[in-house]
Amino acid sequence: MSLRARLTSYARGLTTLPEDATLAYRRGGLVELWQAVAEWSIHRLVRWGRILVIVQRLDEFRDVAPPTGITIRRATPADLPALAEIMSRRDAERFGDYMARGLICFVAWEGDRPVGYAWNADRFTSDMTATACPLALPPTATYLWNLYVIRRRRGHGVGAALASARLRLARDRGLREGWTMIAPTNYGSLRAVGKTAGPNTRIIGELRYVKLLTRVYGQFRPSDSALTTIDVGAFSSRAAALPK
Repeated sequence: MSLRARLTSYARGLTTLPEDATLAYRRGGLVELWQAVAEWSIHRLVRWGRILVIVQRLDEFRDVAPPTGITIRRATPADLPALAEIMSRRDAERFGDYMARGLICFVAWEGDRPVGYAWNADRFTSDMTATACPLALPPTATYLWNLYVIRRRRGHGVGAALASARLRLARDRGLREGWTMIAPTNYGSLRAVGKTAGPNTRIIGELRYVKLLTRVYGQFRPSDSALTTIDVGAFSSRAAALPK
C-alpha cells in the first residue's frame, strides 16, 4: 500500500474513532475501549507481543453444541448490516473483503442479533496475523482465527461452540489439523480451545513479534516438547511454562 493510501486510510479511520470507541466501550468496557483507541494511536507506531501456536487434530476434537437460545451458521454478505452492530466500521469493511475473497465465517446468533463470530482460512496472510508469520500452514490444515464473543455472552459456551463449528467444517472438507494463534493472556480463547481440545492438542511453540511503523518482524520459537492438554488448567500451566 502506498504512503498516500495509508494516510487516506488512517484519516478515514480517525473520523470513525469516536463511534468505534463508543461501540467498544458498550460491548467490552474499558478493556475494549483501550484496544480501540490503541489501534489508532500507539499501535500505529509500535507494538510487540507473544502468541501461542496451537494445533488440534480434527479426528479427535470435542464437538460442543451451542448453548440454549444460540444458533450458529455460516455468514453471508447479507449478514453484514446486522454484524455491524458488534464491530467497528473498519472491521465491517474487512469482513466484506474477507467474504469477497472466499473466507468462511461462522456467526453465533441470539434470535436475530449476532453475539459472536469466528473465521476459517486456508492460508496465513498479513491481515490475519498480528505478526509477520514465519510459518507455513500445512496443506492439510486450516487456520482458525479471529474468534470473538460479546461481553455479556462470554463464559456461556458460545466461543467453544463457534470453535467447534469451524473445526467440524475443516474435518468435513478432509483436512487433518486446525491451527490457531492465541496470546497467552487471551483466557477466553484459550478456554474455547480447551473445551474442544482432544488428547493430542498441543502447543507447538510461540511467535514473538515487534511492529515498528509499517514493518513487522516475527520469530517462531518451538516448544521443548510436544505439549498436550485436556483442559483449560493444563493450557494455562503449559503456556506459563513456555520460555519467557
